[in-house]
Amino acid sequence: AQFLLWVQNSLTPGIINVSTSGHLHQLLIGHDPLIFEVVDKKKLNSKKTYEKRKIIPDNFTVYLATQPLFENLNVQVEKGYYLFRPADHELIPLTEKQIRSNIIDQLLQPSNSSNVLDINQCNISEKPFLAGYMINESDTNSCEIELKILKDLASKYSEQMHFTTLYGKPS
Repeated sequence: AQFLLWVQNSLTPGIINVSTSGHLHQLLIGHDPLIFEVVDKKKLNSKKTYEKRKIIPDNFTVYLATQPLFENLNVQVEKGYYLFRPADHELIPLTEKQIRSNIIDQLLQPSNSSNVLDINQCNISEKPFLAGYMINESDTNSCEIELKILKDLASKYSEQMHFTTLYGKPS
């Protein structure tokens, strides 16, 4: 599977087709900010789709996916561009105007109402305490509740400690 992705990325640099729910799931539990373009299945291999790439900053790869792939993971999205912010696992809709105005770097910062950081952004020497949830990404309802609680706690106590989401299985 990894070899196939490498070949695909070599043929269309900067654009990767996400063709399975498993591939999408792996992307959404990662720690990298991502740009998704949700398209019709017919457009996945269209040259016109690849031409749209020109508006995306060079330091981002565009992941093309369809609505049904997101729906398989209980995520509702419309067609268009989305920024995946790994800190609080939000999919932020993007307009072409926002993309052209270079707002992506600003959107990558957790919102003031969130204060939930990606684990890689937590500086233990700055704040020696860390609070978070071990997220079970296969249980969407629990994830939503846990993220809401985490955001609420972070809004009250982010001066004293870092708040983050953790993935994997408890030992």
